[in-house]
Amino acid sequence: RSARMRNLTALLLLLSLGSLYLVSPATHSSEVLKTCCSSTTKVKIPLKNIVTYWKTSSSCPLQAVV
Repeated sequence: RSARMRNLTALLLLLSLGSLYLVSPATHSSEVLKTCCSSTTKVKIPLKNIVTYWKTSSSCPLQAVV
């Protein structure tokens, strides 16, 4: 009975970790697309055209001011 319980526990652990692996990247990548920049430019925007701005999240791979 003890070996069966260990096998069941190991199986549940593997399934839990596997489901986290499958869900986490998809969620993270969609959040990155919403809040992070995929590229930047060095074009200067005239101050009179700027209405608001913010820095990208520290979790973004590319730091920028939007």
